[in-house]
Order: sequence, then structure tokens, then C-alpha cells
Amino acid sequence: DDSTIARLRNKVECNGIVNNILSDMIFVEGGIFMMGGEDENSLPRHQVTISSFFMCKRPLYPKEWDFFLEDSLEIEQNSDDRYHTLFVNVDEGRLEDLAVLCRRLNKITGCNFHLQTEAEHEYAARGGQQSRGYKYAGANTLLYARRLSSKTKPNELGFEYMNFACRFRPEHRFERIHGIAEWCSDYYAPYPSEAQTNPQGPANGTQHVFRSSDSPVWVRNFGENRLLDTWREADWCIRLVCDDTPEAIAAIERSKNN
Repeated sequence: DDSTIARLRNKVECNGIVNNILSDMIFVEGGIFMMGGEDENSLPRHQVTISSFFMCKRPLYPKEWDFFLEDSLEIEQNSDDRYHTLFVNVDEGRLEDLAVLCRRLNKITGCNFHLQTEAEHEYAARGGQQSRGYKYAGANTLLYARRLSSKTKPNELGFEYMNFACRFRPEHRFERIHGIAEWCSDYYAPYPSEAQTNPQGPANGTQHVFRSSDSPVWVRNFGENRLLDTWREADWCIRLVCDDTPEAIAAIERSKNN
């Protein structure tokens, strides 16, 4: 992999690609929150303590995936749906490739990037320490929260295209989910009832959890509604997180000054 890293470093676009990722990282101060919700997949609600971290304000772009993996994804072009031309859209089988991408990005930056955990996603979507206590991301009703998500209105911390309304079982990925869905590093398992600190999910599993701006109840009740026949299937997106380390702080500060 060292020869690949050297080749990537020598590419003209390397600094621009890396700086774009670093400059879009948002600091999320750690804290304590109640994770979970009212949906059957999100119970029981339980206390989670989470350390500070950096998270990208938006999902990964195709050009970033292509650069680090030297693997051009086939991006579906549709002028009527901006999601399908904007973000990486990968199935679960490509998450192993993401580990390679992160390893290469880490060697170039000196940081520690990884796919978001469920807890990191939900804490950031709720607004972290800046949370206004909404039931869903940016609103107290699911329908309005979905509208905010589709209009890309940033939440309290500045994150785009993010909504914690939904915790999906892996099998729900075959149902009609609108907009974007985000992979998490956790394997799916029922939530524990006891308090947790920086939960990573079970050590082993068969399928990863994903998050979306729809909810399982919404999908089941309205997924076959003829009014939704023009909806596109979801993009399966990736949002990067970076550990809060001195190396990350220095790299991110340099990127924002460039």
C-alpha cells in the first residue's frame, strides 16, 4: 500500500481532494445524551456518553472515493434528483473498500478517519451540545423534519442531509426509502438498556445499520402510496468521522487557512 500512497501524494489533485475533506470537518464536543426513540427499532432509550470528534458536514463525494480507491463508481445521472449526482452511492459489500480508503487518507493526513458509528450519527444529528431538544432533526414532527432534510437545511451544528428520525433494520433497505440513507459502522443488534460509553455495536454481525430521513413506520404505511411512485430509491451514502487528536486539529486548521 505504500507505493499506492506515494502515487496518490504525487497526483496534482491530491491536495485539493484532501483539503476539501478536512475543511468540511465540523468539531462535535462530546457529552451525554439519551439515544433511541419511539420506533420499535430504537428502543429502549438509553444513556450514552460520547467523546469529542470531528464529522464531515456532508456525505462523501464520488470524486473522493474515486481518488483514494482509483475505482470509478458508476454514478446514476438524473437531473431531477440532486442526490443521485452528488454523493457516493455504495452497497454494503463496498464497506470493506471504505476501510482501504480511510487507511490511505489516514496515512496522507496523519489523522484517524473512519465510518461514523450509530451513536456519533445520532448525537451529531441531534445537535450535540447545541441541541434544541427537537424530537427529530430540526423539528418536532417527522414530516417537517423530512422536509428540512430534503432541503438540506443544516442542523444546529451545521450538518447537512442529516436526520436521526430513523433506525433501520438491515432488511428495510429493500423497501422504498427516499432521499439518502447513511451507513453506520455498527452491526445491527437490539439496543441495550444499560448506559454506554462510545458504543461501537456488536463485535460481529451480518449486516450494518443504516440511518435515513424516513422511518420504518413511514415506509410501511406510505411506501406503496401512489403519490410516492415518482420517488427514487435511496442513495446509500458514507459520512466520515475523524478522532479528536492533536494531529487532526492541526490538519483541519491548516486546511481551513488554505
